[in-house]
Amino acid sequence: MHYYPVNVILKKVYVRRSNIIFRTICLCTLSVLGGLSISAYSQNRKIDSLRAVLSISPPDTGKVTALISLAREFGASKTDSAFLLDREAFRLAQKLNWENGMASALHGIGSLYYLAGRPDSALYYYNRSYERWKKIFPPFGGAKGIVLLGNIGVMYDDQGDRNNALKYCNEALDHARSINDSSGMAKNFGNIGVIYKETGNYPQALHYYFLALDLKKALGNKKEQALTLGNIGIIYKDQGDYPRALDHYLKALKLTEEIGDKKGSVRNLNNIGILYYLLGDLDNALEHHQKAYRIATEIKDKRGMNDNLGSIASDYWKLKRFTLALRYYTREMGVADSMKDRLSVCRITGDEGAIYKDLGDSALRSGNRELANELYDKAVQLDKNAIDLAAKLHAVKEESDFTTNLGCAYTALKKNAEAEKCFILSLELARSIHHLEGMKELEFNFYLLDSARGNFNGAFSHYKNGIAYRDSLFNNENVKKQTQLEMRFDFDKKTAADSVKVAEEKKVVAAELKSEQGQRYSLYGGLILVLIFAGAMFNRFRVTQKQKLIIERQKEVVEEQKKIVEEKNKDILDSIHYARRIQRAL
Repeated sequence: MHYYPVNVILKKVYVRRSNIIFRTICLCTLSVLGGLSISAYSQNRKIDSLRAVLSISPPDTGKVTALISLAREFGASKTDSAFLLDREAFRLAQKLNWENGMASALHGIGSLYYLAGRPDSALYYYNRSYERWKKIFPPFGGAKGIVLLGNIGVMYDDQGDRNNALKYCNEALDHARSINDSSGMAKNFGNIGVIYKETGNYPQALHYYFLALDLKKALGNKKEQALTLGNIGIIYKDQGDYPRALDHYLKALKLTEEIGDKKGSVRNLNNIGILYYLLGDLDNALEHHQKAYRIATEIKDKRGMNDNLGSIASDYWKLKRFTLALRYYTREMGVADSMKDRLSVCRITGDEGAIYKDLGDSALRSGNRELANELYDKAVQLDKNAIDLAAKLHAVKEESDFTTNLGCAYTALKKNAEAEKCFILSLELARSIHHLEGMKELEFNFYLLDSARGNFNGAFSHYKNGIAYRDSLFNNENVKKQTQLEMRFDFDKKTAADSVKVAEEKKVVAAELKSEQGQRYSLYGGLILVLIFAGAMFNRFRVTQKQKLIIERQKEVVEEQKKIVEEKNKDILDSIHYARRIQRAL
């Protein structure tokens, strides 16, 4: 990593503002305003003031504070400069034996490593910062310690260690409750929600998201409300409930537009574009992603630029305009490199590998086996590069997904033994982090592999396993629980419920209902028993019909897949590649 001398940094003018990163859908919640706006003017003045302070400050605690503040202002837009400033602040604070300064500088360095896609290094610095804050504010470091515990949990989650992730986030939540820190509670409710979402436990994820939303509303923080509404929308999107997902995305977009949060609007426009992509309306998907990219470029939001370049690439990929897709991935790679975001580099590399695999399929369909094999070999090399980088970053989910891609490429090359090894390894990785979506897709890929080898009994067994994983994600009980949570925490209803008048009216209605309830129980007790019996019979009939439908569907799918093994299942592969685009959305 290249560093600039401090005196060079202080002579430059930057117009981007960035705060310490906490967990969101996408975990990044940088607030950015740039260009020629009033916010940019204010930002320039703040940076100018900090540079002026640094130019005349003696080597004391005031200079440490100014160095750290300037590093926060540079943030993701100038990570090299921010790293240098934080390290200079740490050295000076260490020389002054100022614990607060050392703890703050270490926290900043950890956040910069998180931005750079290096959760292992971020975890190291977060832990060092946390230990110092504990000494300053025993026993757990006060509000600063709560933030760091949550960040440590986020880093474990990024590395696939769900147990430690939940441990630290729950510890942070307990401490926040002990000092009535509503902001700390809200953030960690959201963190825990993300962890449960990634394990496929959608009801628990929604439970914590709605708790976070409730607190953020009480705090009057519309920006944070929008983040949580977006995360709720992602769950509904993942389950195929696109109308409900769109409803939450639109609520989030409305809030960000109300408060002038352009970065939040970029995120929500991207999410809405993703919904159109999944619905097959690629024109609308492109329109939203391109609009989001224009805004991100205007405000110099590199994270937003990176995400939407990837989304545009995926749109063109879906349209089978592979050359344009690769061109946009190359542009995205440039932005990711400028941010030192190694995790994004890893994901882009894997996506490029998947495109070359699709190009190989296209060549094969046209009868050019030699060209197809060349393209498949290119896909294999890119997949291996992505896997190696994911392993170095301890990004278990990405390592599993790209190992699956590698297996698919080997299958296309008719290297079935190598493909099977990849699928087995990928399944082990997915199971280690309870990655249900990955396990589901792997069972379907095993099914395709066995079909290609003529092992139809094995193929059908894997297909049934895939159906079982799918049902564990989308079963009726989960839907029921989610509906109950939605009714309980519905955002608009809670807004109305804050009215004193509504509260009084509810008391009157509750009293009337309580009076009537006793009469209903005595008059209709017998009828309720009859209805319960009828309901049980109906439920049994419904289960029988559902089982019959599943069996019929399995038979139909097996017959259909025998005919299209060479082409594979494009929708399955699309799900693998595009799901990664929205895991940290934000």
